[in-house]
Amino acid sequence: MRSSVVRVYTCDGKPVTSKRVILEFVGGVTGAVATDGNGQAAIPHEAIGRATVYVAGERVGTINAPGIVTISLK
Repeated sequence: MRSSVVRVYTCDGKPVTSKRVILEFVGGVTGAVATDGNGQAAIPHEAIGRATVYVAGERVGTINAPGIVTISLK
């Protein structure tokens, strides 16, 4: 199984912990994975290609999966 990493930080660069992260592909969505103490969520998935990233239910960006993306929350 493939996986992608979403790194979530505050606008001043501090890691955001315990936020649910989901990837949405054309064929469906992944299960939610909570960010860890470093603000990272490793999300397993079957699909490849462009996916929309959601953090705590809010659309925050996209990722070319499998891959790594850094998100800064406002």
